[in-house]
Amino acid sequence: MPTTAVYMRCSSTSQTTDSQKFELDQYLANQVICGPVEWYEDAAVSGRTLDRPALGRLQRQIVDGKVDTVVLWRLDRLSRSIVDGIKLLADWTERNVRIVVVTQKIDLSGPLGRMVASLLLGVAEIEKEGMRERQAAGIAAARTRGVRFGRPSKVDSSLIRRLRSEGESVKTIASRLRLARQSVYNALAS
Repeated sequence: MPTTAVYMRCSSTSQTTDSQKFELDQYLANQVICGPVEWYEDAAVSGRTLDRPALGRLQRQIVDGKVDTVVLWRLDRLSRSIVDGIKLLADWTERNVRIVVVTQKIDLSGPLGRMVASLLLGVAEIEKEGMRERQAAGIAAARTRGVRFGRPSKVDSSLIRRLRSEGESVKTIASRLRLARQSVYNALAS
């Protein structure tokens, strides 16, 4: 008996799929589903490629004809690449798999569904590129204001100055205190 598959993904270890699961549970509670529901979760996995453990298992189940419906929280959880996403969705719809995207309230079955999916994936890719551009512009603006990036190191400036006054080289101080040489120079200049 074919099953309904629910696919979730989050990109980083600081994220969880809890909010996705909550909304997907609510959706499923209001549906008439014949057969079992199987959950597939890729946690802390990028959407840049389709090489993901849970997605791979789901794809095998679809190829074997064991899944007739895939439920997603949002389309970008499936793929961040328009090309990969369209190929995957086209493959699934050609196999007569119904694709439901809960938060976007769309059902991607049939030719019209494939067209809508390609448009939505295109918009997601454009937004991702826009985010990268805005982030790069923000970083550049912050650097011109003198903002420093990177992990702040715990530097004991007085110890560094004392070691230097005792004749220690910057390289030796950096090695001894497990600091970058630039951190030692910065401490000496402060």
